[in-house]
Parts: sequence; C-alpha cells; structure tokens
Amino acid sequence: MKTVLLFPGQGAQFINMGLDFLEQDPSLNIYFDKVERALKENVKDILGSEKIHETKYSQPLIFLTSVLAFESFKKRKITYDAVLGFSLGEYTALYASGILSFDDTLNLIKLRGEWMQEVADTMQGGMRAVLGLKANDIEEVIKGIPNVFVANYNEPNQTVITGDIHALDNASKRLSEKGARRVLPLKVSGAFHSPFMAPVGKKLSDYIQTLKMNQENVDLYLNTTGDKRDNEPLYIICEQQVQSPVRFMQAINQLKKDGYTKFIELGPGQVLTGLVKKIDNNLEVANIQRQDDDINLGGNV
Repeated sequence: MKTVLLFPGQGAQFINMGLDFLEQDPSLNIYFDKVERALKENVKDILGSEKIHETKYSQPLIFLTSVLAFESFKKRKITYDAVLGFSLGEYTALYASGILSFDDTLNLIKLRGEWMQEVADTMQGGMRAVLGLKANDIEEVIKGIPNVFVANYNEPNQTVITGDIHALDNASKRLSEKGARRVLPLKVSGAFHSPFMAPVGKKLSDYIQTLKMNQENVDLYLNTTGDKRDNEPLYIICEQQVQSPVRFMQAINQLKKDGYTKFIELGPGQVLTGLVKKIDNNLEVANIQRQDDDINLGGNV
C-alpha cells in the first residue's frame, strides 16, 4: 500500500492559517522568517486579515502553511512514496520532492503570482466551476466558443473553465442549457490556466533555468499530464503548467493504477481530500492543516 502527499492551491487559505504550527514548534519559525523577509511585510498581520485573500499574499502564505504542515508531518516518521500538488500546490510538491530548495521555491512562487497578476490586469478574465456535467460534454460545448478553455479537471462532476469574462457568460448559458446543475463564478482575478498566461510561462521558463535543481527523492505526479514525471525538464513543466489545465482527476486515477491507496493532504483546507473521495470513495484520505490534526486514514472529510 503506497502513500501520496497532496498540496492545495489558491483558494484554500483561511484566517490565521499556519500559526498554530509555529506556536507549538518554534523550530519552524525559520520558514516563517524567510517568507516575512521576502514579502517585506508583517506576515502575522496579513494572516489575521482579509489581505490573506489577495493573490500576492495568498500564494506565498499557502505555500508557507503547506511547508509547515509538511515539515511537521515528517517528524511523525510516516513513509510516503509520491507527491502531487494542485496548481500552486505543485510548487510545494517540487519542494517536498527535493527538486528545489525552500528559498528558490518561495522566490519562484512570488514571481509567478506577480506575473500572473500583471497579465490578469490587462484583460477581463475569470474562471467558473461547472457542476453536474461530465468533462467531455463541457469540452464539446466550449469547443465552438473562442477564448474559453478548461482550467481544472477536479472530479467527475466538477470541471472549471477559464477565459475572457464575456465569452464565459456565453459558455455558462450554453452549459446550463446542456444540463449543468450550476455554473459558479470563482473569486479569482484572471483567466488562469489558459493560453492567456503564455507570457508568464515564458518568464518562468527563463527564470527556472537559473536555479539549482536536484533529482526528486520521491515520485512527482504532474498537473499537465496527470502522470509521473519522467525526466521532463522543470522549466518546460512550469512553462506549460501555468497555461494548461490542471488534470487532478486524471492524476488521482493514475495514482490508483500505480498502486496508491493512501492520500494525505498537507496544508490549509480540505478541498483535495474532498475531491479524492468524489473520484473514488474507497480511497483512504487524511488531512493535516493544523498542528494537532490526527492522521485518520479512511475517515470522513
């Protein structure tokens, strides 16, 4: 029986996330201090305010909280065999797999968030969750609508679309007519995971090639393919990831085929554990988002 660690993406944040790890284990303050220096702001104030929901803060602070959970988890001496992150969480997975250092990952996330926001500010873009309609039906509907794309394959009855806001209005209407139960706007400021983010991908590619990279010490499953990394250069992975769909559902199904039965989400929220159970209710899941969370694999989420 093999275990995979899951790391959440943007949207999982909550007020004061991660602070209990620091209170109960002062050795973890080294990570907090590095993030505070990078942001050049009082991080505890941000964590305690609505600023936590701003992209330039939420991305590095979700990463921080996930790392605090990961470092705390490692002290439990539980064996894990693979890592998988969701969008932003793939960067935490790069750190947890040993490919990148904490400092390099933090700087990469900070730049990624800034560059994504720059593109978002130049257009009216957004994202919408489509509920109650299969992905192939959604793909068929949006195929004829310019500037609308699939962003996330979350679970069999939940897919996220992305693109120009006016085109999304058209797509939402057509998807409802096709039988979608609901089409919900997400609280994001841009058309993320779409070809509109290609300029960000190019900047990431150039920057990543200046970093020191190591061989991963566990298997890394990728957002872009849903499969295990097989020597793909990191600069290509990150360039494609920011402008391509997150194939989370496909990755979970591939992990199942590869013998993984235990899924532990580390970081704020319980979104990914919930998605895993909707993909296959027989899989064992657990979540650590606070210092005193128990690993009760197989329990409800």
